[in-house]
Amino acid sequence: MFSDEEIGSLISCEKKVTQRPRKPLVPDKNREFILSGKIKCVSTTDAKEFYVFLKQHALLPDQFSIGLMLRIKDGEDINLVRFNCRQFHKNKNTNTEEFHDFHIHRASERELLQGLSKFDAFRTSLYINFNTALTEFCKYCNIRDTNGVILYNDNIATGQVSIFEGGVS
Repeated sequence: MFSDEEIGSLISCEKKVTQRPRKPLVPDKNREFILSGKIKCVSTTDAKEFYVFLKQHALLPDQFSIGLMLRIKDGEDINLVRFNCRQFHKNKNTNTEEFHDFHIHRASERELLQGLSKFDAFRTSLYINFNTALTEFCKYCNIRDTNGVILYNDNIATGQVSIFEGGVS
């Protein structure tokens, strides 16, 4: 599969957006009250295909998940990293204490070799809501605004990002 170093390189390689959501997040066909969207990306050095999934609760917008998937040639996708909202979480793979906080799940070689699809998480203070999570996610995953699709600006006081037409919110 992938070593921890390779996973880190996949997450941090520069990516450009090739397709944004066509409209603001839309209702998920499989889950009631969940809005979802997808942003397609490609690495700038070797044209690996990625996509970012966006999920947010329609009634509780502070409930969200943003993740980076690597598209494998045979059609399989691997979730490399996921930024989650503040919620209770317990790392079942390493049996650590439960916590209630914003957190990031990052794939590891050990977890991939064990065939796990849910990875352990660590707490983070990088973001405080969906918009700041998306901004930090784009930085963390090195997603660049080469086509004017995702806009973020380190100088904006709110640190918010817009993935839709209209730019920075």
